[in-house]
Amino acid sequence: MIVFLYGKDSYSRTKKFIEVYGIYRERMGNAEAARFDFAGSAETADLESFLANTSIFGDKLFAVIENPFESKEKKELKKILEPHVEDKNSILIIVSDAEAPKSFVFLLEKPKASQGFPAIEKGKDLERFITTEAGKRGMKLTAEDVHHLSQSFGTDLWAIATELDKISLTESKSVERKSVHDYLENMNTLKFDQDHERRLTALETLLSLRGDEPARIFNGLSFGLFDGQKIGRLADYDVAIKSGKLDYEEALVDFSL
Repeated sequence: MIVFLYGKDSYSRTKKFIEVYGIYRERMGNAEAARFDFAGSAETADLESFLANTSIFGDKLFAVIENPFESKEKKELKKILEPHVEDKNSILIIVSDAEAPKSFVFLLEKPKASQGFPAIEKGKDLERFITTEAGKRGMKLTAEDVHHLSQSFGTDLWAIATELDKISLTESKSVERKSVHDYLENMNTLKFDQDHERRLTALETLLSLRGDEPARIFNGLSFGLFDGQKIGRLADYDVAIKSGKLDYEEALVDFSL
């Protein structure tokens, strides 16, 4: 079967992916899934070969397919995927930032195992997200706290989740204006300041004094960033991280220099 998770809300989509992946990995005897990322180096031939060879040996298929609609060979990819829609011997989890194009509508119609995660906009949807996530962490925020977080972080859901995680560990479980301000101030220094020493100081504050996770800092760098050169650098770092050539902290230090 095929499970299709899609949409611009990467936070909620990733959370759902982790849940789904855990369920099916357990069913597959805790085997790791083969991964094919079409935003990276994956080719349709790689996926076709994997599915064909595994079927020959009678093994159950377990794969994660990321960003399939970035493939330049969409017709071939469609032919490869369609036979597995109702195949009980295969579990293919497809994850996409983009919605399915018309030629891939079968991903929505047949398996009934698809879920969309549209972008959360500022306003009631964002405030509802904050309230819900706070509740999951055992917190009941005031309307003022919710509004303040939405104004401070905008639609950067990863940053909001990180801040809520920190608040949940405090004794008061209340929003400290200074904590939010410190995060935004240091992130803006890291993204926009021209002085590398100030950027390194901001990074040290985020990592050591605030204890923010390197992955969350890295993911937050692209939010509100419009400098094409910096965006390109972040994309290069992302590829290096995914290929194991760098870790998040190394990429952050290099970005700050």
